[in-house]
Amino acid sequence: MYLHRYILGVTDSKTSVDHLDRSKLNNLTENLRAVTQEQNMYNTTNKGYSLHKQTGKWRAHISINNKSVYLGLYATESEARMAYLKACIEQRGEFAPQEYHKELKELMN
Repeated sequence: MYLHRYILGVTDSKTSVDHLDRSKLNNLTENLRAVTQEQNMYNTTNKGYSLHKQTGKWRAHISINNKSVYLGLYATESEARMAYLKACIEQRGEFAPQEYHKELKELMN
């Protein structure tokens, strides 16, 4: 049994343990939460955009329920990143990576 599962008392194999700060070495109780596997994947960082070579614009996308959802084409990389961050925070709520809120605020300024 993994230490983080032991600390939270999680024995059900269908339940995952999420490290809020994504550090597998930080097993403090306040850094752990029991989640579904899908919720645990939400806390994984992802670029969320790529260069669309045909147009030279930036294409933003997000995965929702294992399906890629198109967010649009943007003139700049930062606009595409901002669209991804907004969608991620809206869709995943508290399970979105914590630093996304700060990054979005910085991009909006």
